[in-house]
Amino acid sequence: MSVGAEVTIAVRNLEAGRTVMSEIVESSRNAAVHVAPLDLNDCASIAAFVDAWDEPLDILVNNAGVMALP
Repeated sequence: MSVGAEVTIAVRNLEAGRTVMSEIVESSRNAAVHVAPLDLNDCASIAAFVDAWDEPLDILVNNAGVMALP
């Protein structure tokens, strides 16, 4: 059920992000889900993301994963 949130998924891999976006739209029936490219290892990518952002930011959820530890 959609409660009216507009969601932006910032991703390095646009194809994977679009897949997740489709799953969110289907399960929530919220069409206000967007995907934007963002690579935190690339200053130009960060600048482009920030420059393109023109909406208020009400909630920010950060998710970081660690893999392949010795």
